Formats: sequence, structure tokens, C-alpha cells
Amino acid sequence: MDKKIAICFYGQTRTAEVLKETYSDMSDIDFFVSTWDDFDNKEVFNFCKSKEFITPKIMHFDNNTQRAAYLINRVNHLKSNYELKFNFTYDYIMWTRSEIGYSKNNLYEFFNNIENKNSISVFSELEKDKDGSYYLPADYSFFSSSYVFDIYAAGFKNKTILDKATLKNGGHNYHAYNIINNHLSLQLINLEHKFQFNKRAKRNIDE
Repeated sequence: MDKKIAICFYGQTRTAEVLKETYSDMSDIDFFVSTWDDFDNKEVFNFCKSKEFITPKIMHFDNNTQRAAYLINRVNHLKSNYELKFNFTYDYIMWTRSEIGYSKNNLYEFFNNIENKNSISVFSELEKDKDGSYYLPADYSFFSSSYVFDIYAAGFKNKTILDKATLKNGGHNYHAYNIINNHLSLQLINLEHKFQFNKRAKRNIDE
């Protein structure tokens, strides 16, 4: 692949299945991860350029959405530090939860046919709930330029945006207002994917 691509994982690690099946042998893409230190099998992330496992008690969080926003901010730092160390900028970034499964071929085709790098590619439009608050229904994978990811990841430092995590739709609200407050444009994409983990299922990361 001619483009420089990075995939950044954030949030709780819930299953090793996607990591093994989708990402572990994509050697021409760089990977970064910021996740919680709440499991033993850290070797599943050995294919990453940079990785960190954060104690869940590092600071106070009001809810899980704030925790996710914090890890988005941290994994962006890993990506940015790598760019600065080696004096380049990635052409395109995907930031995603690690349990979302994709076809390798579909991902490669998507990255090879990128058109507008200054918008965020997502799977759903912004919507309004009955209280008039914006939310993003599909809030688990995002695609854009390194510069846009820098802006997006800083949402954790913006109290006005972070407070939206306390609305009834939680992360869906946070992601929507992060997009709105930063005046970021959206591009809808149709990229086949699936959830490989049910939140009520037993985590299988250590199996």
C-alpha cells in the first residue's frame, strides 16, 4: 500500500478474536492501542507499533463514556508521538473499538480509494432524540486524516463536549457533540462489519 495508514484501538479489550482474525497480519498498516490493564493476555497486541495498558483507577471518571474519551485521547498521543519520532504524518487514520470485525480485503479497498480525507467517515448520520439532543447511532469506528483525529481526540479536554457524556445516550451524545462543536463534516460509508462481542457475554480475551 502506498498510503501511510494507522489503526488506533481504544476502550476496553473485550475479545481477542477480531485482533487475531482481522488485524494481526496486516503488516503494511501501523497499529496503536490504549486500553485498560484489566486482563492478562497482553500478547494479543504484540503486532502494534506502540501499546499501553492503563490502570482503570488512574483518575476519576463519571461514566464509561468519559473513560472511552480518555483512551481516544491517549491513543492519539501514541500515534502523534510516533509521527514526530520518525518525521512523517499518516495519510489516514481509523480509530475503533477492538471488537468490531472487518474483512481485511474490504479495509484495504477502502483505504486505497479514499477521496475526502478532511471529513470523518462514519456509518450513520447525526440524529436528534426526543429531548432535542444530538446523538450518533454508530459510534464505534471512525475514519479520517491524522489532523482531524488530533482535533477529535482533544474532545476529552473540552468540558463542554465531555459533559455531553452525561446525557441519556452517553457515548452517542458525546461523539455527536464532538463532531458538532469542532465543525467536522461527515461522510457516510458502507463498509461491511460486525460486532464480535456481546456486552453481556463473558470476555474471552484471556482464552
